[in-house]
Amino acid sequence: DPLGQLHEAGMFVMRQTVENPHHRKVWTIMFHKCEIVDADDPIMIQRRAWVDHGQLNLERILANAQARGQVAADLDVRLAALMLHITFDGLLHMWLFAPDSFDLIADAEKILKASIAGLRNSSLHCRPG
Repeated sequence: DPLGQLHEAGMFVMRQTVENPHHRKVWTIMFHKCEIVDADDPIMIQRRAWVDHGQLNLERILANAQARGQVAADLDVRLAALMLHITFDGLLHMWLFAPDSFDLIADAEKILKASIAGLRNSSLHCRPG
C-alpha cells in the first residue's frame, strides 16, 4: 500500500519533530537559520541533495501507487510529488516558526490524509502529446 506507507512516513516525521528535541533542532536550523550565500557551500549542496532525494522518493512512491491502481494512470507523478513535498515542508516550516499555533500531529494527520485522498481524484494529469 504505497499511499498508506506515504502517510505513515509523513506522520513519523511530524511525530519526531514534536517529540524529539534533536530532530526539532535540526529542522529549525534548516528552515530558519540557514542563509543561502553561496550555492557551492557544502551545507547547501547537502540540503539540495536532501530535497532532490525527497522529491525522487515521493515520485517513486506515487509511481508505485500508480502501478497498483491507487491513483490515475495519467497522474502527473512529478507534479503530485511536488505538491506533497510542499505540503510536508509547509507543515514543518509553519509549526517550527509558531509551534503554539496548531497541533502538528493532529492537524498533519488530517492534512496528509486529505492530500493523499485528493490524489485519488486529482486533476494533476499529464498533458497529452
